Amino acid sequence: MGKHIPALLITLKGGKLVVTSSRLDSESLKGLAAGLPEASACSVYVIRTGEGLEIKSLPNLSDLLEDRGNLDSRGLCRQLRGSVTGPRVALVQADYAGAGRALQSLKPLLANAHKLHRALVLIAVDSLVFDELQENAVSPAEQPLPGSAALSPARASGMTRTDGLSGCLIERPVCAGCKEAVQLLRGLPDPPVPTALVEISRRYFGLSPEAVLVRRLIILAAQGDFPVLVLGPSGTGKEIIARAIYDGMCVIDRRNRKRDFVALNCGGIPDELLESELFGYVKGSFTGATRDKKGLWELAGNGVLFLDEIGDLPAHQQAKILRVLEEKRIRPIGGLNDIEVYARVIAATNRDLPAMVKVGLFREDLYQRLKGGFPILTPALDDHPEDIGEVAQLCWASVWRERQPGEPELPVPYLCDGALEALRKHRWPGNIRELKNLLRTVRQTCPQGPWDQAAIEVALARSEVRSRGRLSYTTSPTGIWRHLDDTTVELRRCQLAMERFWSHARTGGRETRELRSAILACCRALEERCEHPLLFGTTPTFSRVCQILTRLADLVEGPASDTSMRMIQDESVLKEALNQTFAALFEESGRLSNYRQPGWIG
Repeated sequence: MGKHIPALLITLKGGKLVVTSSRLDSESLKGLAAGLPEASACSVYVIRTGEGLEIKSLPNLSDLLEDRGNLDSRGLCRQLRGSVTGPRVALVQADYAGAGRALQSLKPLLANAHKLHRALVLIAVDSLVFDELQENAVSPAEQPLPGSAALSPARASGMTRTDGLSGCLIERPVCAGCKEAVQLLRGLPDPPVPTALVEISRRYFGLSPEAVLVRRLIILAAQGDFPVLVLGPSGTGKEIIARAIYDGMCVIDRRNRKRDFVALNCGGIPDELLESELFGYVKGSFTGATRDKKGLWELAGNGVLFLDEIGDLPAHQQAKILRVLEEKRIRPIGGLNDIEVYARVIAATNRDLPAMVKVGLFREDLYQRLKGGFPILTPALDDHPEDIGEVAQLCWASVWRERQPGEPELPVPYLCDGALEALRKHRWPGNIRELKNLLRTVRQTCPQGPWDQAAIEVALARSEVRSRGRLSYTTSPTGIWRHLDDTTVELRRCQLAMERFWSHARTGGRETRELRSAILACCRALEERCEHPLLFGTTPTFSRVCQILTRLADLVEGPASDTSMRMIQDESVLKEALNQTFAALFEESGRLSNYRQPGWIG
């Protein structure tokens, strides 16, 4: 370890903790480990998690260092007690929620440091916690340790952050999401919480401020009973967060651990069946109702009802959900009496609900009721690339353990640094789900290895996830322009199909199934485009496309005879609406054309 590692020396003076900026290298670590007499109190340094992993790999310190693992419920003092003849340096990984919680845990350790029989204790913490401690650090007033030097003044939070497994520092400018995450973390409360709850929150892994913020919100949500709204792109772990909140509720309420977790995919069930699934029905209420059936809301008891893809709910179903949230009562289909329900609702969607609220596609009162004070935003993997190393290793371990019945369980090999670097350079529009599928492909195509950079690059070249799909769009001017261009193409196809229909009708022919199917397919394609309102640039443009889509869907989804008659009657109105929509799309595209990047590839 030729380079110096930033560290914070924690001392106890006059009953108060003092944080001093310092640096460590291999020589100073060996000097601290061997130079202090047995009776002296040990030194306590706080380092980043990545540097702790790098220290563990040093061969010249293997005889002096003892890895004590993650901080457990016993506390630092009991966990760090060692024998007089044992290793002089101890390393502990502590997942503190914030700097205040870290100092609260370190104070009793320093008060009893003389009982530990250690020369040096290294506490590895998240990068964000380290930066918070460093902001209050003082410059060393005395001579620095051998081989060390004073740190420069505290940098802006998040400028340098550490990858979870490789141990290398990743320099990148602070993004807007990172700054917002840091500000929110500083404003959130940091009370003592059960260690088991902290362990549950670690299911959402990562060392970036965005990931730490999600874990903190999981802890806070588990301690309340309000509805929770989880927003984020597909493949970012929204259901993992919901289940972590549920398990945290069971940990806190020890008297009632038999809670139920009931999940419903609102987008994967027909509209006409959704009400019977949620609220249940009584015998004889409709054809086929041969017995009473409890709804999922009632079956959840006092546990959690997880409503996935709630952004796909139609407007009339949104009103029913809102009514139950406000009154805590449901009425089964065909029933005469209301039933009280106590389940806590956790909702999730990959849609942009705030934008949908603005254009009237989602009820504002339901949105405000669901988010319950704060929503949990799951960041896209591209927004915190420093976590890709840790996420990739954990996904690789999960993929490696997937085996057929009867196959022996093999030890999990680690991906090399070259493979991790290739993964970091790649864009992940499908987020963690896409990353895991890619690693599954690597495992299947290279069952015997090597799992190096070449294997990753071959799998990336074979994958088709970088196609011109809607997930590859961004809200940059270029991404919006591309989305508008593809929307114009789909609308033009719809216009051509409609002109063929009108021409066929004027010549006395009948509507063909092919024309009806063509118009319906164009409507489905436009619906996919409308799932991302922000990619239309402005609200009027999005509203114009939604209006023509709604009008066309009403026409083609009805009975065939009604479709023919109404399309002939509304020919002039539809043509005018199409022309206005094209004009809005062309105007918005022209406004953005100056921002296009020549040669840009999605």
